[in-house]
Formats: sequence, structure tokens, C-alpha cells
Amino acid sequence: MEWRPGDFETAEDNACLDRWHRGDETALRRLVDRHAPWLFSLVFYLVGCNRDAAYDLTVSSVVDALLEPEPAPTHGPFVRRLARVAIDQARQANAISSPDPTALPSGSPERQASLRILRDALLTLPFEARGLVLLRDQLNLRYDDIAAIFGISPQAARQQVEQARSELRSRTQKQLNTLGL
Repeated sequence: MEWRPGDFETAEDNACLDRWHRGDETALRRLVDRHAPWLFSLVFYLVGCNRDAAYDLTVSSVVDALLEPEPAPTHGPFVRRLARVAIDQARQANAISSPDPTALPSGSPERQASLRILRDALLTLPFEARGLVLLRDQLNLRYDDIAAIFGISPQAARQQVEQARSELRSRTQKQLNTLGL
């Protein structure tokens, strides 16, 4: 089973961070190897499927999260810090959307078409709604983690995720109707 950020182990991340601060480069590699794939995926969809911008933002987000001075208690686990920094940077990036047709997982032509419709609907959501859906449904983060990342209450996070999902369903249906499906 693939590891997802919602399954994070804070103690392991903290141990790697401690070892890295003491000069252990393998601990840094472990953190980057563990977190860069999901972080890239998150940023990729936040910046409109622009692969180059997503790569640059992923690298800068990891560096900034690692070099952040003593994190505030509300920032919590390293995965929250990474997501918060990445979302803040993606929000400011002004990246030009350029959906990459190769960015979809392999599969049957029908599955590819379905994923393309969903991706295109996702990209039409406002930035905040897109971030909420991605954090909850793609990365499996808990509502309290999402709340900490966005600076809202867990109840507000739950409500806003539900609203974003509803809007995504509506936009997906609109695309299907446009295609006559």
C-alpha cells in the first residue's frame, strides 16, 4: 500500500528532522523521499497542472519548511508545515495553467477520459476549494490537519470540504452535459 500524508508518523518525521539538524544527510534524504511525491502532486494540481512550476514550488516548499524557524505549535507535524508552505507559495505563484496530457495515470481510454473530465473540473474550482479537496480526498489528511493548514476550525474545514466537493460534482456534471454524456 502506498504511503499517504494522512498516514504520517510524526515521531518518525521528528526523529529525521532532529538527525538532519545534527548533520545526518541520510535523514534529510529520507524526509525528502517520503514527502516530495505527495507534495509535488498537491502543488501540481494547485498551479493548474504546470509541471515546471510544480517542481520549482515543491523544491522551494521543502527548503522553506525545513529552514523555518522554530515552528508555531499550531503548525504541528512536519506534513502540516509542508502543506501550509506549499499552499501559501502556490497561492502566490501566478503559474500559467497548462494541463499535461501525460499527467494522468495509465488505464483504459474510458478511464483516461473520466480522469481528464475530473481534472478539468477540478482546475476550474477556486484555489481554496481545490486545495481543500486535494488535501482531504487525494492526500487523506484529517480535518484537524486541514484546519491547521488553512487557519480555520475543524468544523469549518469539514463544511468547506463538503462545499468544495459539491461544487466539483456540479462542475463535473456540467462538463459531462457539455460533452453530451
